[in-house]
Amino acid sequence: MAGAGTSPGTFGLAAIVDARGPLRSRAGVVSIYHRRDSPSMKVSTRGRYAVRMMLDVAIHDREGPVSFRSVSSRQGISVKYMEQIVPLLVGAGFLKGVRGAQGGYVLVGEPSDYTVGMILRATEGSISPAPCLDGDCSCGLTGPCPTRSLWDRLDAAVREIVDNTTLQDLIDEYDRAGVQVIETIE
Repeated sequence: MAGAGTSPGTFGLAAIVDARGPLRSRAGVVSIYHRRDSPSMKVSTRGRYAVRMMLDVAIHDREGPVSFRSVSSRQGISVKYMEQIVPLLVGAGFLKGVRGAQGGYVLVGEPSDYTVGMILRATEGSISPAPCLDGDCSCGLTGPCPTRSLWDRLDAAVREIVDNTTLQDLIDEYDRAGVQVIETIE
């Protein structure tokens, strides 16, 4: 189902859905064609690793400071990569370093104090799906934007999830499921 002027297999079809269901136009369901080889909207590796690191520290810092090596072992994240992420989390006031032979990192607050959105913004910057939502209207449109309301709704849906999900929520969710939250990766 390729758009006009496209060859089969060049584009993929992605339907846009909000809380009310598929978005509708006069013609029916509104869809977006996107190139298969183009970047998709994803949280970066740095953002995903930051959430996993914070979750790991939240679970294990009750036993004392959590070392890079122990997080690396459990999460499969290289120590070098963690060394790039931790300063962002320390700078945001989420983690505190403890020096010494038994040193490592601990949460500054409780797991319920940190939302996924806070962690992603500390490591990613903006999490808006379009630059215009952050005030960077560089698309070149001089009149009203026909897709602005779409990006606003998508942004609101993402924020609803990430800004209302805490580390404690993630821990509780897996505890209820009877799953060990963090397993050692071998």
